Parts: sequence; structure tokens; C-alpha cells
Amino acid sequence: MGSFYAFAIWIGLGVIALAEFIQIKANAKTAALVATGVSLLAVPVLMASKEWKDHDRSTKMTPHDMAYNYLISCPPNAILFTYGDNDTYSLWYDQEVEGIRSDVRIVNLSLFTGDWYIRQMQKPMNNSAPLPITMPYDKYKEGVRDVIYFDDKKVAGYTDVKEVFDFITSDNKNVMEQYQNGVWGNYLPTKNFKITINPDDVLNNHVISPAQKDKLAKEMTWKYTSNYVTKENLAMMDILAHNNWKRPICFTTTIGNENLIGLQPYLYKEGFTYHLMPLQPDTTTKDQLGKTNSLVMYDNVMNKFKFGNFKTATYLDHESTTMFYPVMVTTFLDLTQGLIKDGHPDLALKALHKFDEVMPNINPGLDVADRKIFLAQTAYALHDVILGDKFVKSVDDYLTDQLDYNYYLLQNKNGDMSLRDVQYGVSFINGLAGVTADNHRMDLNKKLQQQLKDYETKFAAVLQRQ
Repeated sequence: MGSFYAFAIWIGLGVIALAEFIQIKANAKTAALVATGVSLLAVPVLMASKEWKDHDRSTKMTPHDMAYNYLISCPPNAILFTYGDNDTYSLWYDQEVEGIRSDVRIVNLSLFTGDWYIRQMQKPMNNSAPLPITMPYDKYKEGVRDVIYFDDKKVAGYTDVKEVFDFITSDNKNVMEQYQNGVWGNYLPTKNFKITINPDDVLNNHVISPAQKDKLAKEMTWKYTSNYVTKENLAMMDILAHNNWKRPICFTTTIGNENLIGLQPYLYKEGFTYHLMPLQPDTTTKDQLGKTNSLVMYDNVMNKFKFGNFKTATYLDHESTTMFYPVMVTTFLDLTQGLIKDGHPDLALKALHKFDEVMPNINPGLDVADRKIFLAQTAYALHDVILGDKFVKSVDDYLTDQLDYNYYLLQNKNGDMSLRDVQYGVSFINGLAGVTADNHRMDLNKKLQQQLKDYETKFAAVLQRQ
């Protein structure tokens, strides 16, 4: 702040000097007015002429379009749980200012801890009906059930979530525990929850398609993942217990796992959201959050998504490159894998080409590079060697750039060299060599093998210390 004060003093001295110069030709009043006017005009003109290009954000559409993608990924009248700033504020803008998907009820879980916010969710908003929260205000107001702790009562099997909810919101002291300070409080007796599925409710509300009827589960069973229940979890249990599949329940794909309360086996990607679907758990999938409702997701991504001018924007901020670009890569990767698994390799290849068409060729970090190796493998598996080679070369260019930089630091005995980047970089090049060999891209493989040998020699000393 001190620099601004000093700068302001020099501006003031400059105005006085300009006024004294003008007084040679005009009276003091006129000189003061002209000097002030010239200064007020000159400063913004100078700033605009010198810095407009560097600060122009007119092509930066990431916040708007990513928010649009979250909303457009939701079925009609959905409840969409969000958590952070970047997956909430821009959604509010799209809804409140531009009227996009006003039927979707945005529920920010970090605010859902407040009694005022839960109360607000019990009222209509825009084109969204009140949430199915049955608790009267006195059961969740501040100071009441702020936290309910788990006390394992060895309850056998799974307990219906409505029964659990009724138990932990009861005011009957017979189902409470008394603490050492004499205060009575509710407790959570089990973490094993279930929802018994009424097929008619699910099908009549179009939660699943008729083609998915054979995969419908008789009941959803899951393990609650926390040792306590806070207000946002309590309100979520209320919704799960009383929604009866009338409204789709969705979570943003950028939400933390701890906010999913163990529902991962029943969450399916449909774009930028996970949709809660009562299908039989897919035990063959290690990454439960990588499952897709592939044809719905394909329609959303290919026909409805907007891509934030990612490829043509003159400026991409930190959140665009390190948050939403990785989300886009993962979205397309999960979509292609889901389509292949569901027997639609032709659509998977179209999705890969869509990614190549709309997204820039950047690698913000090793995690993105890792995912692009899988994109390359997928392209090769779908017999598109040109696209596969393109992904391989993109990752290789990034890795060699990082390794060359770290080798420069190593040569200059700079302590800033990243051993992690070196280890992963060499490992990833080895992985690329394996991918190209498996897919008979021998010229590319020869180049990668030479690079691998070169970097293993250069970093031999540090790699041996692993």
C-alpha cells in the first residue's frame, strides 16, 4: 500500500506542475481546471494504450462456459450439490443473470451447514420447487444438532436411510445419549445405510432408461464415510430419505470425495456432474467415479457443451489451465472409456476427435500428461494412429522440456531441481515407449527409447538415490 501513497503524491505534484505551466498562458482557475482534466484523461488513455492487450479478457469465457456445462449436464429439475467457489459462483451468474437452467436447484454444501441456508432451500427459487427437506426449523437451527457423533451399536445389516434419519432427529431422550456435562444429544448408531428401490418410482420419473431396467438394483446399500453427521449431511439424508426419485440428485465432478458420503458406487458421470442412479454396482470398475451413463454423457458433451474459447482465447488464467483443463481431459477420457465399454467405439473415436478439435495442446502438469498417455492408448486402440501419435508427441514435448530444465538446474548445482518431476518424467517416457512399441509405431518408439537412455544417463546419480 505504501507504493500507492507515494505514487499518489507524485501524481499530485504532477498536476500542480502542469497547472503552474498553464498559468503562463491563462489565469489560475482555468489552469487548475485544464490541468485536472488533462490528468484525468491522460492517465486512463496512457494505461489503455500500453496495457490493454496484456489485460484484455474479452475472449476468456471459461467461467461462463464451464458453469453452463455443469448446469446443462443435469437432468430437468435436478438438485445439484456443489462445494467450492469455482463450481458455485459462476453457476449462480449463469442462472440469475442469463436465466440458464433455472429449473436446477444449486445447493452449495459449504453453505448447507448454516440453518439459514437450509431454510432457504425449503422455499421455491426461480423455476425450482422447494427441496424435499422435511425437518422443521427447530430441529436444525443453530445450536441444535450441529454435530451428531457416531457410536457403533453393532446394528446388523443395512438400515434404511429414512429410519436412520428419523432416529438421529428424534427428540425422544430414549434414543439419545447423555454427555458428561449432562446435556442430551442424538448419536449415529450405524454407518451402513440403504434405500429400498421402488422400480415404478425410478422408471416413472425417468431416472434410468427402459434399456437399463435389467440393471436396476433392488436396494442401494452403502457405508457412510464420516464419524459424525454435520448439518449439511443431515439435510442431505433428509433429501435422500424423502425424495422418492422425484427429482434427479447430482454432484459436480469437482466436488470432494468426502462430500459424497459413500454414494460413489451409484454415481454416474453425465458430463460435468455425477447423477445418482440406483443401478446394480459395477464391481469390475476400480475407479467408481469414472463410471459413465455413456450415451447421455455423449449427447451432453458433443451436442450441448461449450468450451470456453479454450483453443482461441488470448489469455487463460490459472483456474482455466490447472483446474478446468484437467477436468476437460478427464471428462473426455472417461467418456471414451465408457463408450467403448458400452459397445460404441465409433462414438468414442468421435469424442477423441472432438477433444482434439476444441481443446488446446497444452500440458499444465504431470497429471494431465498422464491422462493424455491414456488418450493416446485409446486412439491407438481405436485404430487412429495419427491422433495417437499426436497425443504421444504432445506429452513427449512437455516431458523433455521439463527434464531439460531440471538437468540445467542439476548442472548448475541449483537446489531447486525437482526430483519428483525427474522421476515421473523418465517413468512417463518409458511408458510412452511401451505404448508406441505395443502399437507398432517403431519410428516414434526408436526416438523415445533414445530419449529414455539419454535421460537415464544424465540423471543417473539422482535416480540411483531413489
